[in-house]
Amino acid sequence: MITGGLGGSVNQGDSGVILNGITTQSLQSQLQVYKTTTPAPGAVWYVPQSLLASDGSALPSVIRSCNTPGAECQRLFLYDAPLFLPDLSLVKNTQLTERIGSQIQVQFLNAFNNANFFWTGSSQTFGTASGSVSGRNFGRITNAFQAVDSDSDHGGRTVQIVAKITF
Repeated sequence: MITGGLGGSVNQGDSGVILNGITTQSLQSQLQVYKTTTPAPGAVWYVPQSLLASDGSALPSVIRSCNTPGAECQRLFLYDAPLFLPDLSLVKNTQLTERIGSQIQVQFLNAFNNANFFWTGSSQTFGTASGSVSGRNFGRITNAFQAVDSDSDHGGRTVQIVAKITF
């Protein structure tokens, strides 16, 4: 969700945003991974530079905070890029005796080492500083996918070897 960043509306929630000359569908179709030269050289963003002001906030002529006192403006929900985490596994079963067998597995988690980006550092919403149209890093990608416990999936390729004896 894109927030206006002003807050203070009903129940202290965000009052939303106003789109000028662009529809939600048009904005959604422009979202992809962009490596930019300005405002922060080498930074990676989801929004095109044409929608960013020189300080990294959203261009107020296109997307701006709802500044009408007491008004509830548009709640703008957008889809993130899909996660692509292909896992592959190779398994070899061997029967050692009539009752005892063995199994060797090699598991490749995120086998192609694909980077999956989040819109913000810790969640898949624009609802923090980088999701606020008045924030300096509107739509900036600050982190890649990582599992919550970070022990099971750190986001990169993981290779596991598993050996089992069955009886």
